[in-house]
Amino acid sequence: MTQIPTFTISRRAVGLSTMLLILALSSAITPVASAQFQPDEALAAMLARRANRAVTVDPLTSAAIDVARHLYDLALELDPLDAELRRNALSLARLSDDDRARRAHVEAMVAADPADDVLRLERINDVLDRYQTAEQLSAAYDRLLDPANTGSLGPPVASRLAFDAAILRQRMDDPVGFAERLSRAVALDPSNKAAAATAAGYFRMQINDPFAQGELLVNLLMADPTDIVSQGALARHLLEHGAYRGAARLHRLVIETYRTARRFAPDDLMADLALAQWASGDDVGARSTIRTRQLEMNAMARMQASEQRPGMTIEERGAITTPLSLLLSTVQMAMRDAAGEPPDAERLKLLREQYETMARAAEPPPAALRAEAALELAWLMVWLGQDADGAEAMLRQAEALEPLTDAARGRFDGWIALRRGDVSAAAERLTPLAESDPAAAAGLGLALRHGEDALGAMRQFAFVVSRTPGSVLGVWARHQLASLMGSQVAPSDLASALERLASTIPGVIDRLPTEPGRLVSLRVEPLSAVIQPHEPIRVRVTITNTAPFSLGIGSNAPIRPTLVIEPRLYVAGVTMSTPPPPVVVEITRRLRLEPREALSFIVDLSQTSLGDIIGAVAIQGSGVELRGTLNYVLVDNNAIAPGVLGATARPAPLRVEGVRVTPEWLDDALASIAEPDTPDDLVLMSLLAESVTFGGTRQNEHVVARADRIVEELARSFAKLDAVSQAWLIGVLPAGARLEPVRQAAKGIDHDLVRIVYLLTNVTKRDDPMLEAALRSERPRQRNFAEKMLKLIEVHEAITRGGASTTPQ
Repeated sequence: MTQIPTFTISRRAVGLSTMLLILALSSAITPVASAQFQPDEALAAMLARRANRAVTVDPLTSAAIDVARHLYDLALELDPLDAELRRNALSLARLSDDDRARRAHVEAMVAADPADDVLRLERINDVLDRYQTAEQLSAAYDRLLDPANTGSLGPPVASRLAFDAAILRQRMDDPVGFAERLSRAVALDPSNKAAAATAAGYFRMQINDPFAQGELLVNLLMADPTDIVSQGALARHLLEHGAYRGAARLHRLVIETYRTARRFAPDDLMADLALAQWASGDDVGARSTIRTRQLEMNAMARMQASEQRPGMTIEERGAITTPLSLLLSTVQMAMRDAAGEPPDAERLKLLREQYETMARAAEPPPAALRAEAALELAWLMVWLGQDADGAEAMLRQAEALEPLTDAARGRFDGWIALRRGDVSAAAERLTPLAESDPAAAAGLGLALRHGEDALGAMRQFAFVVSRTPGSVLGVWARHQLASLMGSQVAPSDLASALERLASTIPGVIDRLPTEPGRLVSLRVEPLSAVIQPHEPIRVRVTITNTAPFSLGIGSNAPIRPTLVIEPRLYVAGVTMSTPPPPVVVEITRRLRLEPREALSFIVDLSQTSLGDIIGAVAIQGSGVELRGTLNYVLVDNNAIAPGVLGATARPAPLRVEGVRVTPEWLDDALASIAEPDTPDDLVLMSLLAESVTFGGTRQNEHVVARADRIVEELARSFAKLDAVSQAWLIGVLPAGARLEPVRQAAKGIDHDLVRIVYLLTNVTKRDDPMLEAALRSERPRQRNFAEKMLKLIEVHEAITRGGASTTPQ
């Protein structure tokens, strides 16, 4: 039996039926929890916030992860149907490599949402993990991918399984099986980028068919239209085979994608765009592209000079210019030559000065690179600069570094003779090379044209065009040929076919960098515009594929796996020194979205740090503005902005109600909490607790007059609460000695939840008596949590001694 190599995940054999592998599940719907305050949900949210705080301390430690996992386990016991709690608990299980917990969470989440492709696939892979040999595993894949079963799996899941099966066949040294399963993976889901990329790489190496290769590259682009590498590969393929209109279109897309991603497009891309524009008859566009890059380069050089010499005058800055790259210069000079314009002597002078500066540098490049640069400049001088003497001088520098081949020497000799007017000598030297050397053929074509052999010249230029249609030399030769023919040169059959192929790419992709809303949209909608104190802050997130084709979701897909919600808080009478931190939301609930398909789910922002901040000013109330960003990037000062295929959403502001602290309200609240028996009474207790600590020296005079009574009533009523309510109240209780009687009441409660939350929110030192008591407790849950807290405190004490400034909470 062939054993799976050690670099694959082990798969332990089990005797499961194909139906078990498919894991057909009955539908289930996760109910949306009530928007009203519920103590169990509120406590679960508070525990989630504390867990999140534990794992966002830098550096992250295993002790922090253990505490966070314990808190999420408690939160799920309180609110087992909350999908976001479960998703976060799953992330922590993965982070700590707890496979048993991970599988349990996956099972629960798939049962709650059978449409979650990502987790269904993970669950299937968990079953496949039990096979031990490659043969057993491959047979299991084949059973799953039987046409009778793929309908139950769904195309996105089936495609990923087919791709995994293909990789397995490749490792089993079965190229035929690999190719068959890879093709099926692409056919099942064209948005499966991993499969499309592998197919493009593999099949392009196996076939010598530029059109078929172009089809593979189009498929790859459609799998992820935002991928600059895929865009560039197709653009270059079209240019190399003479499909100039399609090449110009794709190169514009690449460059606009660079700009949207706030990156500087490389010079070779700008040169290729200009070349494709020129070759397709858009001389104005080509010159504009080159001029744009020149302006960009000059602006960068002037900015750098201003930073180095702040006192420069406007005239001095304006005089600073930067030479274009050699490739862009070559395109520009080839256009001038084809148009009958004189050589650009000033540009050649700048390029030569640039070479000499490089050669004289304190640490110049290796000799081979300097020789290559000298030869490139010599070729530009003799071909488009018509400067035989300058070319010879550069050749001498090159030969001093690296010897020339006989062919290179003969080509240069022929061109130099041509530029010196010795046409017969040029033809004599270039003719032996012209059958296989496009540069020699181009020179021979010029020599024959000067000798009035138009037909012979056309044959030479036609050869250059056929051999290198996507090079500057090839496009230049195309214009020479057109000049001799007196008409445009017809594209080859292959170029025409590739142009038709490029035209099948939807036009909406051209506007992807500048109008991403045509492909994807985002909505973030609060479920309620007005929220009462301590109620959950639930928003519905909806991502819609507005493109006419499928869009994948994932780290290697056009829709990235997370979005960000940025809250901004406004509190009357309170100055917020910094806005609340952004909330990162995982969206990987589907592998792809079909055209017009929407993914919608609910996020409870009260489970994030926003819940702590709003809770701390609950008595005042607050206004909250939200901004959601999909496919975000970090820009200056770590600001968040939409990137390629980015989308933003700004819902109407929501209001978190506060209370007007009047004598009547205070007296009614105190009367109500005397016998606390409703969730509203618990909220009143938290507001009363906040009232005696909020405001400092500007504290409400009515509160001051009743402060002692409020604290006494809170301590008395605390004992009448159920354990969940006690745990929540002690968890949100404001800091300070004023409420110590309430904390003393909590110390006397030996319930696991109350004791754990007390330790979590009030203990910061290892010698705290409550921590020591919990460590000695006969209650396993208390003792277990206390041990984790102790370890976390010890870790942070060690970090603090080492110079860091972190806290255990």
